[in-house]
Amino acid sequence: AHYSVTNPSMASDDDEGEWSFVARPRASSNADSVNDEPPENLSKAAARNFERRRRRRARANSGEDAGARPDASGRPAAPAPPSEAEASKQLRGVEKRLRAVAELEQKDPASLDAAALQKLGRRDALLAARAALTAVLENAARRREAADAVYEATERVEFEETYECACCREVLELPVGLPCGHEFCRACVATVARRATRPADVTCPLCRAPFYDGVSKKCRVTVAEKTRRRLRKASGACHCGRTMPLASLREHLRRCGAAAAYFAP
Repeated sequence: AHYSVTNPSMASDDDEGEWSFVARPRASSNADSVNDEPPENLSKAAARNFERRRRRRARANSGEDAGARPDASGRPAAPAPPSEAEASKQLRGVEKRLRAVAELEQKDPASLDAAALQKLGRRDALLAARAALTAVLENAARRREAADAVYEATERVEFEETYECACCREVLELPVGLPCGHEFCRACVATVARRATRPADVTCPLCRAPFYDGVSKKCRVTVAEKTRRRLRKASGACHCGRTMPLASLREHLRRCGAAAAYFAP
């Protein structure tokens, strides 16, 4: 059984709420773990559906081209563009074939055999392929530069390290305290408890002290009132240059510019 934490008052800033475990079956997401042998005593319709699903899994695992599959309108879907690594590899092959074509163009056409003439006939297609692959690599480079610029913006967020959560490495948001004395974001503590596969795994991320009470079936978590008051008084700077109280910095970062995606809750 998989254990998760239920906390109905998660959105509340002051209410501690009740944290308890609920058993939940864990479904396997590994396609290879599905048994390819049909169960016994299946009806004909169920056996056909089982075989259809097995073939779909086999096509997916073999990397069959999804571009030939029809979309919702019934027309074949356009193939997905190659990744940056694939485009770079394909471009090297196209450039090699274009060099071979250029060498053939230097020769007398009358001395060329049918295979050489066929290679010459593919020149326009190779040039088009080179242009398309070059465009893929240029787009990838632009996306990488944009991502680097956004990441650099996140480095310009400033606040005292005293108020940094050891889990998410961001400013504390709705901090809560554990019995061991360490404080974390409320959402981070909930994530630690949710990911635990058994009650004994519900421990402090820093010192590994347990904070799940097996008698009451609840997590021993308290609201860090003093830290929350200090967060309302202390200030920090966003990457946009704005200064604000630390208690509202995370909420501002989620809406500020292209870097907001890095601060999603």
